[in-house]
Amino acid sequence: MVKTGYVHNLVLKKDGTVWAQGQNNEGQLGIGIKGRDNPDKFIIKNPIQIKKLTNIISLDTRDGHTIVLRKDGTLWVWGKNSSGELGLAQMAATVIIELNLCNFGYKGFNP
Repeated sequence: MVKTGYVHNLVLKKDGTVWAQGQNNEGQLGIGIKGRDNPDKFIIKNPIQIKKLTNIISLDTRDGHTIVLRKDGTLWVWGKNSSGELGLAQMAATVIIELNLCNFGYKGFNP
């Protein structure tokens, strides 16, 4: 499955891994940093695997953020959150965040 955001692409492979490429100005690639803060990570030309993110069954992406669904039913989000796109109030999310829909908690990891 291939999904395209405004300036980035994500690929969900049959093995449940997610690969990203393109512009990373809002952290939308899920590699743990914002490209605008790290010029060498602003544009990723060749697809890279988002580490530690496995068993993914679905994904979607928009302008500068991404949402994925893991096989165990958990949702994971990252990227732009200036208008609360990630459901995290106004917290920035350059790390991948797990949303717990039962109690609205979250935890995250750096890829």
